[in-house]
Amino acid sequence: MPAYNIDFELMGMGIVAVIILYFQLNYTMGSLKNKRFLHLCYSILTAQFFDILTAYTFTYASYVPAWINHTLDTLYFVATAFASAGFLAYILTYIFEDGRREKREDRVKAAYALYGIVLFMNYFTGHIFSFDRETGAYVHGPLYLIVYIIPAISVLYTLFLIIRHAGSFTKRQIGSAFFFVFTILLGTLLQSIFF
Repeated sequence: MPAYNIDFELMGMGIVAVIILYFQLNYTMGSLKNKRFLHLCYSILTAQFFDILTAYTFTYASYVPAWINHTLDTLYFVATAFASAGFLAYILTYIFEDGRREKREDRVKAAYALYGIVLFMNYFTGHIFSFDRETGAYVHGPLYLIVYIIPAISVLYTLFLIIRHAGSFTKRQIGSAFFFVFTILLGTLLQSIFF
């Protein structure tokens, strides 16, 4: 068994898988909004998969080569970045017309490209995280919090846009967006406190 409780991630994967199935059976993929929503769901599902996988590989770190754990953890952080950027991209489709939306999307892509470069450079520097080659222990680098700060800023900015442009959304959509973010934050908080 992994060193920490993966129940929250397993439950989350099940819920997201049901949402994806329901969405694909009941909606067409012709609109940009629907495509973006599906992309968001698949990004979340991928991040959850890598979170569960790394829970196992980190638990057996003495048997798993450090480069495999490093790669899997990097893929987890990339998937998390795609999910947070996907949430923003999905919400932008409700707020802005093509030209104004694309300008904002270009800025988001540039910011995440820089983040991707920093993640890639981590292989050589260990400034974000690394693994002790002898014990396989996970080691936080001085920039470790960046893997949480970048997605958090994106999600908080997305919530700000939802509030600022509340007229572009129904009350159910606003409630769903806040519930979505609340469950992410609650899961992260519970995981860090109790597991």
